[in-house]
This record gives sequence, structure tokens and C-alpha cells, in this order.
Amino acid sequence: MASSRRIAIFGDSYVKRLGRHCNYDLKMPGELRFFAKGGMTAARPDVELLQELKTFQPHVVVVVLGGNDICTSSSPADIVSSLLRLQTQLHEAGTTRAFLQHL
Repeated sequence: MASSRRIAIFGDSYVKRLGRHCNYDLKMPGELRFFAKGGMTAARPDVELLQELKTFQPHVVVVVLGGNDICTSSSPADIVSSLLRLQTQLHEAGTTRAFLQHL
């Protein structure tokens, strides 16, 4: 019997509210967990939350970050670079697929 697919949604307050809104259940097959912190940025993801995510060892991660990185001194290139660095960290930790999204 194949093991259950583990899916994580990692992000800022949008993810936190989504989790609460759906009672942390999106009615999809597999094990789903939300990893969220309000105000989190792609440039500075919460280290403890990222470690919890890696411990969960998800097959798939949906990353919902980037909106809080936008400010007068930010550049699109810097934000993309931060997101790609996070995606690389997830792949190195064993995640099969990481999708970068914004709600």
C-alpha cells in the first residue's frame, strides 16, 4: 500500500486565514497541513515554521509569500530571488514539488 501524499501550504496571514476558514481541511486526499505566520516574507521566512515544515516532509508544498516583501525599497528581482531560494531549500529537504502562489 502506497503511503499517503503529504501536502503543505506555507505562507503568511492569507494562509492562516484560509486554514481557519476551512477548519484546516480542504477536503482533498492525503494529509494536509498549514504552516502560516502573519507578516512573514519570502526574504525572511520564519525559521521555526520552516523547520516544522521540513520535519513534516511534504511531497508537495504550496508557498504563498511575496506580498509582504513589496515596499518602496524592494525590487521584483529581489522578491523572485527570495522565492527561488526558498524553493531550492524545500527541494533540498526532499520536497518533490514546490508551487509558488499568491492568493
